[in-house]
Amino acid sequence: MNKALRILGIVAFIIAISDLSAAAGRDCVNWARVMSIRPQASGKIVLVESFTDYTKLPGDEWLSAGLRDLTASMLSTSSSLRVYSGLTAKYNTEAMSPAFTVSGMYQHVEGGLRVFVKVMQAGNLVSQYEILSPYPESGDIFMRFADVTKQIWKTMQTGGDESALAAVRDATPSTRTFESYIKGRQAFETYKQDEMEVAKTWFEQAKKSDYRSPLGYQGLIDLLTFLGFYHKQRQEPFGPYFQQAERELSDMNRIAKRPPPVVLMQKKPTKKSDGSLKFENPFLLNQASFNEGLIAAGQEKWVEAAAALKKAVEYLPEDAIAWYHLARIYERLGNSAEASKALQKAYEINPCMEK
Repeated sequence: MNKALRILGIVAFIIAISDLSAAAGRDCVNWARVMSIRPQASGKIVLVESFTDYTKLPGDEWLSAGLRDLTASMLSTSSSLRVYSGLTAKYNTEAMSPAFTVSGMYQHVEGGLRVFVKVMQAGNLVSQYEILSPYPESGDIFMRFADVTKQIWKTMQTGGDESALAAVRDATPSTRTFESYIKGRQAFETYKQDEMEVAKTWFEQAKKSDYRSPLGYQGLIDLLTFLGFYHKQRQEPFGPYFQQAERELSDMNRIAKRPPPVVLMQKKPTKKSDGSLKFENPFLLNQASFNEGLIAAGQEKWVEAAAALKKAVEYLPEDAIAWYHLARIYERLGNSAEASKALQKAYEINPCMEK
């Protein structure tokens, strides 16, 4: 992957001379939708809603999304569930007909936080759990949510991966770190360019407050790879973003002692020769394959180019530029049917390319 990222100058040149100039610098992509649609394995559909702020104390607003995302992340460690929340619930139609809906409310009590978690099925309350935890200077809340998650699994008549659940639970013992991470995600998931610097500030703060937690690193990796992807689709310089993300990923694998929650990664980890886990990012994997494909095309190795670009869109089906180049390679190979399909896919993602 590193080798491919070092040759971005060649790739940038190939892209610059392509016939995509009409789409350059234009933004016809619904980024929130593109970034939120993720295929999930089969299983019971669970919708996790934002938690209601009962006491409405200033500074507590982030908990509404934070407790929702914590719940969703923990429930997602069950391979028998398809869990949707936030934007993923908005843009994935199957979330409109969940088997279960999980919601809750929270209030401040003296020296702590009181949380109620409700599980609904077909509009009926099937279980409710109370969490009372010291707050904010305590990580006890993560332990208690993990315990409630196991009880919810039983209610839903399913099980989960307890090691993955522990990874989410132990991502940080600091609620302040988690708060910074959630605030960063709130800014990031607007997918508006003027909010990206805000997101970066919060992710950096999460890393600073607990440098051994994967949360700050993961936030920065997601941010940087999105920015690289965004500028790539607009035919603008994008290489430095992927290079920075690669460094953050390397630092996370090297420094963060707690394993990143698997549900925060878009690709499951692989085992290295020493038995430790290596965490990768689909945007970086996509970019490496994309680079390989364009370099092979520059050498007129059309079969190798098609194989690499096909792998790129498998890693990241939302990459309109990769689909476009794959279509052109198929044309070179005389496969007009596949070329037409790939080109149509590119136009569906980024209508500007068709204009």
